[in-house]
Amino acid sequence: MLLLWILVHAIAGALERSPQAPDDQVVGEVARFFRGGRTLVNGFVRVPHRMLSGVTGPGGFAVYSVEIRVRDQSGTVLTHDRWTRRVSWETRQMPHSESLEPFAFALAPGTYEVQVAVEDSGSGAREAIELPLAAFGARPGASDLLLAYDI
Repeated sequence: MLLLWILVHAIAGALERSPQAPDDQVVGEVARFFRGGRTLVNGFVRVPHRMLSGVTGPGGFAVYSVEIRVRDQSGTVLTHDRWTRRVSWETRQMPHSESLEPFAFALAPGTYEVQVAVEDSGSGAREAIELPLAAFGARPGASDLLLAYDI
C-alpha cells in the first residue's frame, strides 16, 4: 500500500509539472515493473472536473465514467474495464479541481496500446487518450518507478 501511495504521488507530481499537461485535458501515465517474467503496469488518469456538467445547486453532483482498453500489437482487446464516479457540485466548482483514477494490469512481453476514455454522463462530452506501452521481454536494469519524480 505504501508503494502505491508513493507511486500515486510521484506520478501526480510529474503530471502537475509537465508542460504537456494543461489543466483542461485528460492526461494519463503508466509505470512498469518486472515481476515473475511479466510486466506489471500501474497507470493513472487525471480527470479535470471542468469537463463535467451535472445537477447544480445544493446537493448537486456530476458523474463521469472511465473506460480502459488494452490492445496488443495485432489490435486484439486483451482487457476492458469501465467504472463511474460521482463528484459533488461544490468540488466541481473549485478552480483546477480534478480526480486521479488508478488502474493496474499485467502483460506478457510485447507492445501494447492503452486506450482511456473519460465521458461526462450529463453532456456526453468525451475525451480519449492513447498510451503506447512496451512490456519488458527480460528483466530490465530498472523499473519505471525508479525513474519517476520526487521519490
